[in-house]
Amino acid sequence: MKKKHFLILTIVAVVLLVLGVLINRSRQGAWEDNGMGAQVIPDLDVTKIAKVVVQNDGGTVTVAFRDGAWGVTERYGYPVKYETLATFLEDLQDLTVAQAIEAGESQYGRLKLNEPGKDAAGALVTIHGEDGQELASLIFGKEHMSKRAGGPMGQGGYPDGRYLRAKGAGSVMLVSKSFGRVDDKPSSWLNDEFFKIGDIKEATLSQGGKELWKVSREEKTGDLKLAGDVPAEKEVDTSKLGSIKSAFSWARFSDVADPGMTPEDTGLDKAKTYVAREFDGSVFTIVVGKKSDDGKYYLTVAAAYVGPTERLPVKDEKPEDKEKNDKAFTDKLAESQKKAADLNARTKGWVYLVDAWTVENVTKTRDKLLKDKPKPKEDDKAGDAAEKDEK
Repeated sequence: MKKKHFLILTIVAVVLLVLGVLINRSRQGAWEDNGMGAQVIPDLDVTKIAKVVVQNDGGTVTVAFRDGAWGVTERYGYPVKYETLATFLEDLQDLTVAQAIEAGESQYGRLKLNEPGKDAAGALVTIHGEDGQELASLIFGKEHMSKRAGGPMGQGGYPDGRYLRAKGAGSVMLVSKSFGRVDDKPSSWLNDEFFKIGDIKEATLSQGGKELWKVSREEKTGDLKLAGDVPAEKEVDTSKLGSIKSAFSWARFSDVADPGMTPEDTGLDKAKTYVAREFDGSVFTIVVGKKSDDGKYYLTVAAAYVGPTERLPVKDEKPEDKEKNDKAFTDKLAESQKKAADLNARTKGWVYLVDAWTVENVTKTRDKLLKDKPKPKEDDKAGDAAEKDEK
């Protein structure tokens, strides 16, 4: 190739490269002009937020900061799950426009971006500052679905973003977070920390001051035993006792009741009381009322520590071992006492709604903890009869 031709080709290549860069910058500039990469709520300071209101198809959720704590107004101020709220607010603070959407008011219904009260409405999120001032108001519309294969249940695709617009504004945008939290009902925002009963040593169920049954065991590795006599034709149903042992091993509640409800409303005036004592001395008292209209049980819970508060001396214990063992006992005692105090601080004054399958493991009457003995087989009967004739 002649030197002149090579120089011409080089110049052409450089020109094409420059044109490519310019075109790319032009496209980038167009996106920026349309808001791509811009913050949805500029200069939002989450530390200045005092209230968040979410209006969706299921109703309204108001999360407000009062008396030094965040609570859910529609659930009588019950504490919010702070991790849920913090993540939600941080996502709003960091939210940027992934894509500007060409869509007018006629398209709002298709994208579920109408204001609450209208057909095809979205979820309206309004953020208020400490002085009650409205800091932002956004309508979250239809979720954007990924077109990738391998979605839930083989449907191919999953939520990877959401359409939204500012209330009162016409611009529609797509963001890269699905914000499923805006569709939740009030109970989903509640602090779901509850209680856990682990190594049961002894448990009783009573009603009206009368003990219905008692179970216990001597070792953690052992099975619970039912106290009292068992009719000759019956035997203990060990699977039912196993259910008692594991009941409330990871308790959850569905909702909280209105504190204004009376004991007659919740059935706590004629409640069954389940008391479980762990090997470490922790005692849980669970009072179970009646079922709600949606099949949940009304329930209260309280805890106490009734175990030893001093470690018994050990014969011939070395001084260095005594110091170590004393510290371990003191630490464990403080942990058990704190566990009870923390639970009582969270649950005092509240009535909870808990799934029936959890509660009914411990509210069975004594006869339901028994089962019929298996009937002898015909061959066994014949053998017994023959043996009797021989005698």
